[in-house]
Amino acid sequence: MDFETDNAQNTGAIAAAIRAGMGLVTPRQITLPDGGFGFIIPEGFELEKVAPLLPPLTGIKATPRMDDAESFVNYINRYKTGASVIFADLKTNLMTAVIDYHHGSTSNQAGGEDAAKDTLGRPDYTTHRVAHPCPWTIEWARWRAVDGQNIKQADLAVLLEEMLYTIAAPEGGALLEIAAELKVEREVKFKQGTKLADGTVSIGYEETDQTSTKNGKITVPDLITIVCPVFQGGEVRQFQARLRYKIDRGELTFKIAIMNRQIGEQAAFQSVVSAVSDATGQPVFYGAP
Repeated sequence: MDFETDNAQNTGAIAAAIRAGMGLVTPRQITLPDGGFGFIIPEGFELEKVAPLLPPLTGIKATPRMDDAESFVNYINRYKTGASVIFADLKTNLMTAVIDYHHGSTSNQAGGEDAAKDTLGRPDYTTHRVAHPCPWTIEWARWRAVDGQNIKQADLAVLLEEMLYTIAAPEGGALLEIAAELKVEREVKFKQGTKLADGTVSIGYEETDQTSTKNGKITVPDLITIVCPVFQGGEVRQFQARLRYKIDRGELTFKIAIMNRQIGEQAAFQSVVSAVSDATGQPVFYGAP
């Protein structure tokens, strides 16, 4: 009997020791500061990290760019909410729509006890944005590049020929004749110019060869009317440009000065902004988000 009792006690002690041993080798889970989990492994007591689970998506984080106004409008209409707004930067001609903008405040105009029900706007993430940089048209970018720049007569001839389809006045035939005259290569010394009654300028020159000297003149317009869209997808606009000339030591150069260019560009941008607002039904704020 004593042997059986001792045997039973020994068996219980062994079982307890096994349970204690299992407790020592069982990994212990801990919570890490970043929200993830870690497990302490008994052998050497190393820390094994497990990356935290991604939080559930509560909003869209995206910043695409649209190269034309139509795509910009279509994107806004696809994702817009009652809180979506559009910002238009007059300095950079950049439009930015913030799809998940802060909700506006509500105000009870009844007064009295109901006035206490006024609420502040509910904030949102403002991480879902779409931009439209309003790029220049190829035609307008070309005219802007020469605005205020000195141009040699041969280069002016090429410009007039290539941009003829954007010039409303002078008419095409007369402009081609002027361009052809400017392209003629000859050794001449230009003299002073005279403004004529029809608004053109007659510039005299003296041409000398080995045997003789003869005088001639070329006639150029004083004013050019440019007609083309300023922004891609925008409406056609009209600009007046002065064609100025300079004679220095017999050398002739020209300068194109587009009148009120910045005012016209701003008006063209505001026209695009207005069209986008009408097509989306969203409010516009001039500035940047």
